[in-house]
Amino acid sequence: MPLRWKPGPPLPQLLLLLGPLGPLSPRAPVGLAQADAAAELDFSTERPVHLVSPAFLSFTIDANLATDPRFLTFLGSTKLRTLARGLSPAYLRFGGTKTDFLIFDPKKEPTFEERSYWQSQVNRDMCESGSIPSDVEKRLQLEWPFQEQLLLREQYQKKFNNSTYSRSSVDMLYTFANCSGLDLIFGLNALLRTADLQWNSSNAQLLLDYCSSKNYNISWELGNEPNSFRKKAGIFIDGLQLGEDFVKLHKLLAKSTFKTVNLYGPDIGQPRGKTVKMLTSFLKAGGEVIDSVTWHHYYLNGRIATKEDFLNPDVLDTFASSVQKIFQVVEETRPHKKVWLGETSSAYGGGAPLLSNTFAAGFMWLDKLGLSARMGIEVVMRQVLFGAGNYHLVDQNFEPLPDYWLSLLFKKLVGTNVLRASVKGPDSRKLRVYLHCTNINHPRYKEGDLTLYALNLHNVTKRLQLPYHLFDKQVDKYLVKPLGPDGLLSKSVQLNGQTLKMVDDHTLPALTEKPLRPGSTLGLPAFSYGFFVIRNAKPYLRLMRLDKPIGTWLLYLPCTWSIGLAAEPGCFPDWYMLSLFGTGAVLMRGAGCTINDLWDRDYDKKVVRTANRPIAAGDISIFQSFIFLGGQLTLALGVLLCLNYYSIALGAASLLLVITYPLMKRITYWPQLALGLTFNWGALLGWSAIKGSCDPSVCLPLYFSGIMWTLIYDTIYAHQDKSDDALIGLKSTALRFHENTKRWLSGFGVAMLGALSLVGVNSAQTVPYYTALAAVGAHLAHQIYTLDIHRPEDCWDKFTSNRTLGLIVLLGIVLGNLWKEKKTDEAKENPEIGSGHP
Repeated sequence: MPLRWKPGPPLPQLLLLLGPLGPLSPRAPVGLAQADAAAELDFSTERPVHLVSPAFLSFTIDANLATDPRFLTFLGSTKLRTLARGLSPAYLRFGGTKTDFLIFDPKKEPTFEERSYWQSQVNRDMCESGSIPSDVEKRLQLEWPFQEQLLLREQYQKKFNNSTYSRSSVDMLYTFANCSGLDLIFGLNALLRTADLQWNSSNAQLLLDYCSSKNYNISWELGNEPNSFRKKAGIFIDGLQLGEDFVKLHKLLAKSTFKTVNLYGPDIGQPRGKTVKMLTSFLKAGGEVIDSVTWHHYYLNGRIATKEDFLNPDVLDTFASSVQKIFQVVEETRPHKKVWLGETSSAYGGGAPLLSNTFAAGFMWLDKLGLSARMGIEVVMRQVLFGAGNYHLVDQNFEPLPDYWLSLLFKKLVGTNVLRASVKGPDSRKLRVYLHCTNINHPRYKEGDLTLYALNLHNVTKRLQLPYHLFDKQVDKYLVKPLGPDGLLSKSVQLNGQTLKMVDDHTLPALTEKPLRPGSTLGLPAFSYGFFVIRNAKPYLRLMRLDKPIGTWLLYLPCTWSIGLAAEPGCFPDWYMLSLFGTGAVLMRGAGCTINDLWDRDYDKKVVRTANRPIAAGDISIFQSFIFLGGQLTLALGVLLCLNYYSIALGAASLLLVITYPLMKRITYWPQLALGLTFNWGALLGWSAIKGSCDPSVCLPLYFSGIMWTLIYDTIYAHQDKSDDALIGLKSTALRFHENTKRWLSGFGVAMLGALSLVGVNSAQTVPYYTALAAVGAHLAHQIYTLDIHRPEDCWDKFTSNRTLGLIVLLGIVLGNLWKEKKTDEAKENPEIGSGHP
């Protein structure tokens, strides 16, 4: 029975007198109230529910910064670049309402401030030593508050004037992105229209020509929140027209040097009423040319938002319903199109004063990141890194705010594989938890580590209890708390009791963990949030891939087919044999993976997805691996010795394949064929275990069908690693087939179905069996038709769906065999049936 944390003695009476100043008070310390018993956590780590981009957490520079291009010179700040670089890899979106009021003027001269910056960079490496001349920086910082008020007034009044920007402005943006390790996405003006309301692309063409001449690698958007064009500019553009505009832009990009650059859109507002209708018609007309669907979300109106709103789970829950609406539209119009949250923060209108830039804003930000990842949004763009308003990550003096530090922790600790986690019981709305694989680029962590991040919206300390199988694991805690007397409204934070601040303009502080004693519960003070890295899931279980059981299923299922076919008519398969082969599948899959990792340990270190496998990462030595392999093979031998002599000899014969198939990727483009020969040996062995020997008329076509099946699913699997395989010289059918993959897979599918049909004929199968084969054919057709070989997460989804396919075959065999009993009964009642007489 799992141990539970027990609350300590009551707090001293003196602290109870502070009740009226509880954590909701801006000046109250956080976490004084007495804690409840630990809340139990439930994890599902069998497979990722989603795979997000490495640039999942990205951010924006609002286009209004270019209203007066002088202030773009801020982007030359060494300190600001250091902060931006800390959040890479990421996209930098240059967009916002002002996007549609900016006009590129290639003849416009740089401002004095821009010119001073560029002159200061002559004969210097701008990315290494560039900075703004101190007199220019001081003058701009003095003038910025007045410019900020002008921008906010323009936004509140929704009266926007056109502004022009120069080549220097574009250079400043691109240099900032490039030096900070960011991918720039540039928003083009969509309100430039001809008399018949067609998009006038002439100004965009000037900008594209200039960026082409500079060899800038930029992606593009067209317009910002087109659903509000009428309110902002008195122009109405429907979704159909907007889609046609994007098709036009796509053609412009295809004619330029930007042929491989991405296009995103339509950057609509929140999915309400007419906005949903606009998105639907846009996707029908232009959805094919965009790489991701982008939309915007804010929880609140910044002018009326309160602190209580920022801590209200009802407010946080509104985001999930908006996400569902967006995905519903996308799936109905452009299935499987990626969805990005192209602009988001706590409150629109520049944010909520004294809230959006404080510790309290972190609850909305962290919860939105967690929900976005769990629901399948690939990228989230935070509004803004730096700029006007209150929702920025970095203030006007280039000092990082609480949400910056929260973002930095997220970047460093949270990986791209999204898992499921939940709190058991009634606490789930105010105690919100999310789970990912840990970011293995962090020098302290490895594959198999998990990152849990959690928010406590209770006015009391809460403790979390890990699932029982992780109870004894070492956990590193990263607890974020506000600094100083302002409490939740503080603009500074502590990490594990240490104040976070930059070391100097070039250096971010170390994010130091606090190791917890194994078996400890995870404490979250009232109104706090934090990250917990659960270290070292058992390396031997990872070596056997017990954390990824799909491989065991794919090894086991051909055995079950064979055992089912060998059953007597009208009978279920032999349950003892099914359990025995199930045990053998676990052991032999583990042994095969151990052998594979021993052979591939030097290659695994060079591939991102496999670099932290236990042997390659050094968690298990080669000697320990051989000992472990010997133990697995000994146990597997014990299973094999439970079978008849014929089957023992047949099973032993497969060991040569088990040992050698990992080498095939070095010498042939068909290692998947070698895997098929190995993984489907159970199609022979299952029958012989029941019957005493193999029937070639049944076993050989069954074996062949399994090989064809393996060629299908393992080719799909190999597309996940094709880039790394090509770089390090390994071979696969994914590299052999390239863009012809679907043709080859279709051929293998036809061969598999043909062989299974022959099995049915030779084993006198009945209607349920052939019905199952029809379902298998439909499953294969859908799997191959919808496969996107360029999306690793889609390849993984298709690969793992083959467990369902194998179970369908098994179900058909079992039901087909039971169906034979009915025919036998009829024959007994009517001797003429089956006698050959008319």
